[in-house]
Formats: sequence, structure tokens, C-alpha cells
Amino acid sequence: MATINEMSKDDLIWQIDYDPQRCTLCGKCVASCSFKAIEASVEKRKKVWTQGDLPNVSTSTKTVAVIKQVVRNSSNCTGCGVCTRVCPNGAIKPVFQEHNRYNIKYRCETADSIKRGGRSNLHTEGRT
Repeated sequence: MATINEMSKDDLIWQIDYDPQRCTLCGKCVASCSFKAIEASVEKRKKVWTQGDLPNVSTSTKTVAVIKQVVRNSSNCTGCGVCTRVCPNGAIKPVFQEHNRYNIKYRCETADSIKRGGRSNLHTEGRT
């Protein structure tokens, strides 16, 4: 069951771009991720197709091992690229998502604004 303020993959600043065709499931990327932002998982995939003039529906299911991005506030991808460097086939890489909603989700969860830090440089006279 999903709630209104639940975090989704589209809310994160960095998303993992994973190509299952190139992956050999060696596990180097999962082992090297110090932020625990990716994990090995299993998905069940169903394929439905028809043959002939009359709708003769056929289905098949198969179980596929995949690398998935963890969607949690405590274990976000920071875009460090370690997974890309250790992957022997170039099957995984972090991608910056320009239109993320992480700041909005952070404010909803903590009831506090993002701290930008720094001082303004508008009035610099008189400083040493």
C-alpha cells in the first residue's frame, strides 16, 4: 500500500541506470556501494502474446535476477560512480535527475528547510 508522502525513485537526486542485457550478475557493484543504494533482487516477469487470426492468448512467466535501486532516505545514491568503475561490462551508472523533488520530500519529512549555508556577498565593504 502506498501513502501520499512515500518516497519514489523519481524523487531521488541520482537514479541508477541499469542495463540487464550487459550485466553478468557478478555482484561487484552491490559489494562496492558504500551507501547501500543498490541491491540484488529477483523479479517475476510475465509475457502475454497472441497468435493467429483468432485471439489465442498465450502467457509465459520467468524469474529474472536484477540490480535494483534502494528507495530510502537513509541510503540514497550520491552519484559517486564506484559501481560504474567496478562493473566489468559497463552495465550500471548513476544518472543525475535534473527534475527531482528531494528538497520537497525532505521538508515534508523533517518539517525543516534545506540549509543552503554561506553568507551573502552583497555588502562586502568593511570586511577584512
